[in-house]
Amino acid sequence: MDALRQQATKAGGAFQEWSSLHARATAGLATAVNILARLPALQDGGHFEALGLGPEEQAEVLGKQLQAFNEALAGVHAALSGAREPVRELERAALEAGKRAAGMSLAAATQRRGPEPSAAEVAEALQDAWRMCRDELALKQAAVGLLRLDLPQEDAAALLACFEAQPNVDAARIQAFLQQMVETAPRKPL
Repeated sequence: MDALRQQATKAGGAFQEWSSLHARATAGLATAVNILARLPALQDGGHFEALGLGPEEQAEVLGKQLQAFNEALAGVHAALSGAREPVRELERAALEAGKRAAGMSLAAATQRRGPEPSAAEVAEALQDAWRMCRDELALKQAAVGLLRLDLPQEDAAALLACFEAQPNVDAARIQAFLQQMVETAPRKPL
């Protein structure tokens, strides 16, 4: 069980990294969506005229907003690119746990010791965590590919809401499993 516990610990670190990268990507996407919401008003020269500003200032403001939009998207892409590593780490942990559990007899793999999960349950939980994050990463990459300057605001808001929600990742379930592994770890004598 120690080898499986090590894989769960690795998976916990990978999931923590995943969560951090998800937060970064979500913040970047929210920035990009907010910029998209401002573009129609910024493209209306009447707003600038009312402030006594001309087309040059309007072009400068629009240029800065488009640059900020591109920078926000670059940050999202960087975070999603970085998210590949925790997904690979989750995959490695799941594969190693699966090998360990498969190498046990059926009775040993399914035996629980008190609240401690069985080897089969650990392997299954790690596989689930990997698949959730793998599928979510694919969804996020596809979603970001849909973001463009002419995307209607309602669609951009829906895309952001889906991105934030992580529909493929049951974070509470993963956290509960990881917490169970921590709580059932053998205590070292003082």
